[in-house]
Amino acid sequence: MNNDNYAKTLSCARVLFGALSLVVMANVVAAEDEGALSVSHDGLEVVTDKRNTEVHLLPDVDWSKYGQYMLVEPQVSFKENWQRDYNREQRSLTTKVKDKDMLRIKRSVADNMSEILTDVLSEKSDLTVVQEAASGVLLLKPIVTNLDVTAPDLQTATRSKTYVRSAGSATISLEIYDSVSGAILGRWIDRRTAPDYGYAQWATRTSNRREARLVIRHWAERLVEGLQELRQ
Repeated sequence: MNNDNYAKTLSCARVLFGALSLVVMANVVAAEDEGALSVSHDGLEVVTDKRNTEVHLLPDVDWSKYGQYMLVEPQVSFKENWQRDYNREQRSLTTKVKDKDMLRIKRSVADNMSEILTDVLSEKSDLTVVQEAASGVLLLKPIVTNLDVTAPDLQTATRSKTYVRSAGSATISLEIYDSVSGAILGRWIDRRTAPDYGYAQWATRTSNRREARLVIRHWAERLVEGLQELRQ
């Protein structure tokens, strides 16, 4: 082999080796990323990771020892810049969302969540509610984030009506703790969107409340079913 052919062969070998190294490194990084996804930021195992649902559980928990629960007041927060973005599309001051409207909506969502989750736990589980922390008591902490109400009914004097195809969306979560130690035992995250009506419907406070309750109840029923399976 002459020098020119040898140089070309060596150059090709180096290129091939470099390409193979990149493939190997990419596989290692992918494996590391996949492994990172199996554990949450607070040490819970990610046992379910789908497009709209995540379930995180602490390993080696004896769920059967828990027969009671305490319910913390739900935390509710809007989608970032929701008020600003909504008001940007409103031409009249009477149709703009005010701070008091946001507080009222948050209060309504929190009340509905507490009521529905308590009802579903009573109907579909053998857990009993208590008011004080003790051994065998779960502490349930509901959280609503990214609340996006498509057309809030502000009940103003204006006669304008807003028609929408869906009431909105939100991410609904439940964090579960041991009431005595405070250790987090699990987390259920569900990204929910109100059903598409299939046609434009007049949005009112009543229709928004009805759709919100349907979404929350569906979430609560799935959650309680999963919790019962863990305890059995």
